[in-house]
Amino acid sequence: MGRFRDAGYRKHVERLKDLQCEFGKAHDFDRNGDRVYFVLPATWRGEQPGSQFEEHDAWAFVLTKSSGQWRIIAYGWGANDETDWPMKTQ
Repeated sequence: MGRFRDAGYRKHVERLKDLQCEFGKAHDFDRNGDRVYFVLPATWRGEQPGSQFEEHDAWAFVLTKSSGQWRIIAYGWGANDETDWPMKTQ
């Protein structure tokens, strides 16, 4: 099943150009021993055929400390805008 999702995502993004991401300050940080959880707001900018775009979303991560290193064990993503806004040109 994963390869079908991967193929669909690749088809979606192949038309995007100059993709850039900026992460904001972590929200909802929580630690319980060797496990942490936090949410990062993100802003994506780029070009799609005919226009530039800006998208606002958030990523949630769960990490665990293993052999002295933090490793991502789960993550999720979701939009926090109802729409993606075209970038304003000046």
